[in-house]
Amino acid sequence: MGTAVFGCSTCGKQFRVVPEQAGRKVRCPHCEAPNSVPDNVFAAAPSEVLTPESQEPLDELSAVVEPAPQAPAPGAPRLPADIRTSGKAIAALILGILAFFSLGITGIPALILGVVALHEIDRSSGLINGKGMAIWGIALGGIWVTFLTVLGWCMLVVIFEDAWRSQILYGYPLG
Repeated sequence: MGTAVFGCSTCGKQFRVVPEQAGRKVRCPHCEAPNSVPDNVFAAAPSEVLTPESQEPLDELSAVVEPAPQAPAPGAPRLPADIRTSGKAIAALILGILAFFSLGITGIPALILGVVALHEIDRSSGLINGKGMAIWGIALGGIWVTFLTVLGWCMLVVIFEDAWRSQILYGYPLG
């Protein structure tokens, strides 16, 4: 198939487009304005479609700018380029793992980021993934927060028990 004559929506001058440019945005060779070439431009009257033999050498072909944006149909599968992994879920997992080496200091941020990431993933309608990483970040952070809480309470009990025994056995006043 040859080329078709297409009119610029800004300057009104006509230029040629090739079949590969149907459904895409092209720049007018005269005024450089972007134009959307309809998909049916080659289904026009045969007099408007030019074969290689009937083309005049003075007319320029337009340059392709970018594909025209097309919204996916409802229920259509998402393209892999549309789906991304949550950065918060990745950070939650990393901080949860680092909690083992930092004696639990990064456990609380892992817990918080994991919960925020889960909320973000649930609201994204499938455009953001990383739910497993967020859950593992929450689990690892939660293990360390729980461990440190229990350890802290145990230390308080030992300290107060020691102080209480000191008062009873040795007669030292508490205070």
